[in-house]
Amino acid sequence: MIWPLPKMGARRDISGIGPPAGDPTLSKEIAMTTMKAVRLATYGGAEVLHYEDAPRPVAGQGEVLVRVHAAGVNALDWKIRQGYLAQFAPFPLPLTIGSEFSGTVAELGPGIDVVSVGDEVFGRLPFPRQGAYAEYVAVPVDHVALKPAGLDHVTAAAVPFAGLTAWQGIVAAADGTPALAVTKGQTVLIHGAAGGVGSFAVQFAKARGARVIATGVRGQEMFLRGLGADEVIVTGPGAIAAAGPFDAVLDLVGDDAPALLATVATNGSYATTQQAPDATAVGRSDVRVIAVMGGFEATQLADIAALVAAGTVHVAVKDVLPLARAAEGQDRLQSGRAEGKVVLSVAA
Repeated sequence: MIWPLPKMGARRDISGIGPPAGDPTLSKEIAMTTMKAVRLATYGGAEVLHYEDAPRPVAGQGEVLVRVHAAGVNALDWKIRQGYLAQFAPFPLPLTIGSEFSGTVAELGPGIDVVSVGDEVFGRLPFPRQGAYAEYVAVPVDHVALKPAGLDHVTAAAVPFAGLTAWQGIVAAADGTPALAVTKGQTVLIHGAAGGVGSFAVQFAKARGARVIATGVRGQEMFLRGLGADEVIVTGPGAIAAAGPFDAVLDLVGDDAPALLATVATNGSYATTQQAPDATAVGRSDVRVIAVMGGFEATQLADIAALVAAGTVHVAVKDVLPLARAAEGQDRLQSGRAEGKVVLSVAA
C-alpha cells in the first residue's frame, strides 16, 4: 500500500565515488565483492542519495543474484527515502533503495533449478526489501519471471511495480479474487491517471471495454487521451462530481477520499492505493471499498507482459536516466507532474 504523504522539495545533485585505487590485483579483488549502488545513510531529501561503492550481495537460499540492467523508479522509493514509512518498516541504514528491476541472472543460490545463469528476468523485491538501484540485487526466485524476448530491459523494468498494482486494482487482486473487476460498459474514474500506475490502469480498463474518465494536471490532457481515456478532468472536485456517478473508482492520489466515495454509483466499488477510508463513516455503506496492495504475482506479470509484447498495452516510459541520477528521477515523481514511468539505466 502507498500512504498519502506531503510533497517536499529536494535537491538533485548527488556525488559519485571513483573505482578502487592502489594495487591492480587488490583492486580486481575488491571489484568482485563491490558494486555501484545508490544508497542513503539517513532519511531526508534527494540530497541524501549517494551513488557509491557498496557490498555486492550474494544469492542466499531460494534466491538468485541478478545483474541489473534497468531499475524502475516509483513513488514508494522517495517515500522510503523521506523516512515516511520507517514506522511501518524499520529499514536498516545504509540502505540501497529500489524494488523494481530487469536484468540477467548472474548467480544461483542453493536449491535453485527453475532458472539458469544467463537467463533474462524481471521482477520486484517483496516489501519491505529494497536494493534495485544497484548493479546487482539478490532476489527471492519466486519474485522474478523470465523476461519476454520482445521486451527490452528498460521497458521490462517499468512493468512489475506499476503494472501489477494497476492490474490488481482494475482486473484481479494478487490472490485471484476480484478487485474492481472492471467489465464492458462500465464507467470508471481513474484519479491520478498520468503516473506509472495510472497509465497502466487507463489501458487495462479500456481493454476490458470500460468508458474511462481520467484525472490529471493541466498539460497532461494529450498524454491521457493517448492512453485511451475517453474524458480528461483537470479542473478539480466539482468537475469530477459532475462527470459521475461512476461504476468504479480507482484512487491513486488519496487527497479527498470522501468526495470520491460520493461519486460512486449505488453498489459500485472504490479501490485505492492509499489508506482505505471508512465508507460507512461518510454514509456509503452501499460502496465496496478495496485496498490495493500491489503484491507480486508471476502469472499476472506474464499476462501483462504478453499484452505489452502484443502491442495491446503501451508502457509509458517518460524518462530514462543513468543510475547516478536517481535523485533526479525521484524528484520528477515527487513533483506530481510526471507522465508515465521513470527508469534508471544501470548496465548495457
